[in-house]
Amino acid sequence: MSDKNKSETGKRLPLIPSALHTEFKLRCIADDKTMQEGAEEAIRDFLKKPRKEDGEKAKK
Repeated sequence: MSDKNKSETGKRLPLIPSALHTEFKLRCIADDKTMQEGAEEAIRDFLKKPRKEDGEKAKK
């Protein structure tokens, strides 16, 4: 992360553990996509999942 980005966000993101990074990279290779594409897909999937708060509100 550049110094410019650090100053914009106020702090650096924590480092991703090596084992998790390697597993994610291998999954992206197996799916024939870049790590950027894999990350974008993972974020979209995460945002589509209902959260507990949303489910509790719907029940009330």
